[in-house]
Amino acid sequence: MLIAQLDSQQQTSLDSRSNEILEKVEIQEISKGGYLNTEHINAAIALLRTEFPEIGGLFNVQWGQNLSFPAIEKDQWIQIIHTSQNHWITAAFGYGKSTNVLIYDSLNSRCIPTTHTIYCVAQLRHSPDNSLKISLMPCENQEDGVNCGTFAIAFATALAFKLNPSELRFDQTIMRQHLINCLLNGKMEAFSVISTRKNSNWRPRKQLSINLNCICKMPFSEKDCGMPEKYRKVVQCLSCKIWYHPECESIPDTVVGDKNSLWFCSQCRARKRKRNSK
Repeated sequence: MLIAQLDSQQQTSLDSRSNEILEKVEIQEISKGGYLNTEHINAAIALLRTEFPEIGGLFNVQWGQNLSFPAIEKDQWIQIIHTSQNHWITAAFGYGKSTNVLIYDSLNSRCIPTTHTIYCVAQLRHSPDNSLKISLMPCENQEDGVNCGTFAIAFATALAFKLNPSELRFDQTIMRQHLINCLLNGKMEAFSVISTRKNSNWRPRKQLSINLNCICKMPFSEKDCGMPEKYRKVVQCLSCKIWYHPECESIPDTVVGDKNSLWFCSQCRARKRKRNSK
């Protein structure tokens, strides 16, 4: 056991904004080697959010379940995301010289992010263009099947401390103990590394471009990937050919259910009115 003689009744309050209070016995569970749960991840995020208020994102992870992430108003952000497949990854924006969203996944063998991950990243990024640019970054692989949460926290912490996660090889034997100590002390510290490798240009191992739709700048998938239903229905504007969600554009049900209906989005209608008024 990594922690001895803990008072199980004593509590560690982490951040009032997160409403997370972990008892020491809950922190001790991290030493048992299982998956980190939502409370563990949120506790680490709360500490990072307190120590680095200039960084955007760092929202409670459950807000991604139904795409409830608040708007980000900062140039840099970090977010730990649950992929919906019993796995945690870290997404970030505004780091290095890239204008892409960077994704760090300790299971590098997963070439393509899950649909749920892409939806979460799209909502966080809210791209000004009709495409979402993602860079899958090289990073250290976890040596077992359960430490993805620990790595996601380590990647997020490295970014917060202005370190390049692609250059770091963590000491995996003490990563959990390090996290436990941080939670008990109420302060996040960078995870210990045993070596570094050069990746000063932040070069990704793969880049993706995802088509976005609607004024909400989200992808479209008819598959039930756990997303709200409003993201699984779209209607195409006859003029600009862009697809829109009925809820975002207040499209009548009669139009949504009629494949032969001729419909124009609000932007195209506005442009038409402007032309006609001249």
